[in-house]
Amino acid sequence: MPSKQKLKLFDAEINGIDVTSYRHHPRLLELKFAYFYERCANDFGVNGALDVIEGLCHASKCDIQKIRAVVNRTPEIKKVYTRAQYRHYQEALFLGYLENESRMVAIDRYTGKNRRSMYGKPHFKLEVFVTKEWLDLLDNEPILCGVQTYRNEVERFLDFIARIKSTI
Repeated sequence: MPSKQKLKLFDAEINGIDVTSYRHHPRLLELKFAYFYERCANDFGVNGALDVIEGLCHASKCDIQKIRAVVNRTPEIKKVYTRAQYRHYQEALFLGYLENESRMVAIDRYTGKNRRSMYGKPHFKLEVFVTKEWLDLLDNEPILCGVQTYRNEVERFLDFIARIKSTI
């Protein structure tokens, strides 16, 4: 049986800016972790999600205290407050792009919004909002992953999840 080849969506440049280094940006790492935690909490409940994360930390030899600190700051990381909503949705779409996901998958997975409400709007098109200034603002956004030790733990945790995902 032929293997399924994943469609390549990711391009290294947007508006002439090389975005490959942003795959490991502290803001996007903690945002990716926050979405992972939120999906676990929706599927297993808050206590179940914490149990899953604790088990994964044990298996990956990650510092559970640092990972719990990031879990506790998840609402602040997502900052879905009204005045920051557009920015949050743009970050979610950019994260999806870096993860080689289509815009529709990113909208469903990360924003919880109706596809129609976002898909045609120009301020949600990568070519429109991804500018040098927009990317520079990411440096001001990290909550905990701006600290190298937290960043290392979250990155190691997410890499472990990716390895598990690739073996299934």
